[in-house]
Amino acid sequence: MVAASAVFAARCTLNKTPIWNETLKLHTGYSKEQLMDCAKLLVSFHLSIRGEKLEVLYRKYSDPERGAVAVLSPAKNLMSEGGGIDLSVVENNI
Repeated sequence: MVAASAVFAARCTLNKTPIWNETLKLHTGYSKEQLMDCAKLLVSFHLSIRGEKLEVLYRKYSDPERGAVAVLSPAKNLMSEGGGIDLSVVENNI
C-alpha cells in the first residue's frame, strides 16, 4: 500500500492526469479511495521536510543530477480532498 500510495502522491505532485486509472488499480490492487489516507500522510511529510533535521536530504535531492525532486511543490490539493488523515488505515496496511 505504501508503494502504491507513493505513486499516487507523486502523480498528484506532478499533476499527472488521470491521477489514478484502471490500469494502476489493476496492477496495484488498490483504488484511489483506498490510497487517499496513506498518500495524504506522504504529502504531509513532503510539506514538513524544509526546516527539519532532514536539510541534508533536501539539499541532496535538490541537485539537478538527482532530478531536483526536492524542489517540487507538494500536492497541497490532495490534502484538501476528503478531510483529515486516518492513521489507522495506514497502520493496518503496513
